Amino acid sequence: MKMRNNFFDIIFVGILVILSLVGCDVSYNYDFKDGYDDYIFDSDSITVDTLMGIDQSMLDKAFVFPGLVGDNERRIQDTVIRLDLSYKYVSPEKLNITMVAEPIYSTGLYAGPGELIELTVPSGVMGLSVQIGSQMDDLSAINPAKREPLIYTRKALSPGTNTIRNPFGGYIWIRRPEKYRLSQQIDVHVKGACRAPDYIVGQTIADDWKREILNSEVPWLELRSQRVAFSVSRSWMLAKLESNSNFANEIASVINMWDESMSLDFNYFFGLTDKNEQLEYRAPEFPFRVILDAQLEDSEFIHWESQPVIAMNSEYWIDELTDLRGYKNGESWGIYTVLGNNFTPNVSPWWEAISMAATKLPLYKSVERNREDKTIMPPLFPEHGIDEQFPLALSYAIADSSKLMGRDKGTSYDGFMLLPLVQLGHYTPGGVPDWAFYNYLFGDGRSELTSNYRYKPEDLLYKLLCEYYQKSFSQFFDQWGIDIGDKVRAEMDNQFEFIDEALWRYDPVSETYVGGMDVDMSNYHYRDVRTNWTAEVYDAEGNYSDQDDEGQGIMNLIDGDMKSYWHTTWKSISKPRQLPISIYFDMQQENAVDGFYLSYGARSYRPRKLIIYTSTEGDYQAIWTPLVTIEPSYDNPLGGLEPNISNMQFFDLPQHSTFRYFKVEIPEPAYNFKVKKDGEDVMWMPGDIIDPEVHHFQTMDEFGTYHYK
Repeated sequence: MKMRNNFFDIIFVGILVILSLVGCDVSYNYDFKDGYDDYIFDSDSITVDTLMGIDQSMLDKAFVFPGLVGDNERRIQDTVIRLDLSYKYVSPEKLNITMVAEPIYSTGLYAGPGELIELTVPSGVMGLSVQIGSQMDDLSAINPAKREPLIYTRKALSPGTNTIRNPFGGYIWIRRPEKYRLSQQIDVHVKGACRAPDYIVGQTIADDWKREILNSEVPWLELRSQRVAFSVSRSWMLAKLESNSNFANEIASVINMWDESMSLDFNYFFGLTDKNEQLEYRAPEFPFRVILDAQLEDSEFIHWESQPVIAMNSEYWIDELTDLRGYKNGESWGIYTVLGNNFTPNVSPWWEAISMAATKLPLYKSVERNREDKTIMPPLFPEHGIDEQFPLALSYAIADSSKLMGRDKGTSYDGFMLLPLVQLGHYTPGGVPDWAFYNYLFGDGRSELTSNYRYKPEDLLYKLLCEYYQKSFSQFFDQWGIDIGDKVRAEMDNQFEFIDEALWRYDPVSETYVGGMDVDMSNYHYRDVRTNWTAEVYDAEGNYSDQDDEGQGIMNLIDGDMKSYWHTTWKSISKPRQLPISIYFDMQQENAVDGFYLSYGARSYRPRKLIIYTSTEGDYQAIWTPLVTIEPSYDNPLGGLEPNISNMQFFDLPQHSTFRYFKVEIPEPAYNFKVKKDGEDVMWMPGDIIDPEVHHFQTMDEFGTYHYK
């Protein structure tokens, strides 16, 4: 081991000696506190003369990272880089996404550490800048760091001859301001740089690229297409070529797939098209970039929200970018997650519980299209993958029971919540293309997203979905336990026919309908609109009983929001509220009612028994006629109030009834109320004493009526 270390030291010293002979003995000082030079030119043409030596001040640091350029690598004396300045940069705010690719042009050139690079810019072209080095994270706060804190430099370019050098060397980019007045193609002449062995889709031949990688002495290169550019090390490309004889051919396929995915799974999905004259719908024209680095400034393995995407220079991330089989089978989930975060809409119909699942739709679309085995789908997630979750989600949606996705046990995993979004993407009546709804939603429908901000996200998605297909999707939302408000539900149900297939039964993996696709609406609960309803609540002694000052008022029972709830008074009272608790509802008009529904939500004090009365008058002192008693399930073999169900429970009336006013009486302690028996705490049961000195709290999320058609 000691001999190997000595040999390494000899080689390293030899490199320094050779480089010192090649260059002049000049110490070129830079101030790298910001990573770039803000030099601004005010002349239309300028020539800068600089000593043509090599700055050796950071050569030993450059050897560690990003690496040295071999002496045998040819320094090009004059090459031309053609830049198309007509590319449009549109801000992410205008495109309704979170981040967009920066206006950066790849040059295919690399600057050796400390070597002078000369760039000649045409007359009249102002505002461009040159950058040497693509790794831009500042590692000043990390100790020990795997490289120097700042290893890139940037400098403004003026018409005429410009010079720049970076003592660490690096890949050369030309940068452009986001807002730019010029739109023609220009030629920039570059002198002193080395050719980087880039792979460019549509230009590079696989065998030629393999030879370039084997013979090049440039440490970094790019794999790029129209829409993506990956900065990777040559050493990793060599390793992959050695381990996979077909790697050069596979690179062409995998970069093509990345490019296609950016077009179909991101741009099209989010309503963006190439060269659209309406800039807010124009697909980004600069490539989305992934940069591999020795270390990240926050010690992460990848920046989960960034553009360029920054990840560790490790085999794991190399495989995510370049492994063809892994890409086809969804193993590039990390890069897709960041790109999904980049494209997260600023205005969207996603609610919190489902928003993370929605960011995985581009990955799902890509894998669905490219997977090797069309009969299965890979997991896509490191835990609780769709191979596990889709079957569970299908069973959940098909089951004829009350549900609330995201709050029911086992339904909050992203792989679970992804399925209804995928099913909507595959609803194609009348020849509508797959995924067309999302293209509309974020494209032509974007104005609807922004103008209907008063809707809660679930309601807005439901409304736009119904209007796009001219169908009511209320049963789809109910089967999935996605709660929608009374008003928008009634508006769409009255305006459109129901969807004509049981979309919630669709298995996108097998492309079949589990249990058939026919829809039975004969027992569908049409919920009555409660927008204008009023509600009041009193205890047995006439005391008002809610806690509105804590956001737990009685009107929460009819607000259509499953996250809000009513709670009997518990704060600042000298005496407990007395049973029975009576809730008085005024529907503002006579309604034909076939039953009642309620939701307990995630609350502890769940009513165990309800007695419902009606009256021809709204006063709580009026004559109230019993209509129905809803018993606890353990007292009713035909079914009753279930203490362990958090979501909607529906209870049919014995017969159709028409009324305006009704009262819900809660006569007994809640399900979880305990009493002492033989020294033990046990559940209160009918016949036990109701102690007036003890608080008998009650809570519910929602209460309403429904009818059949």
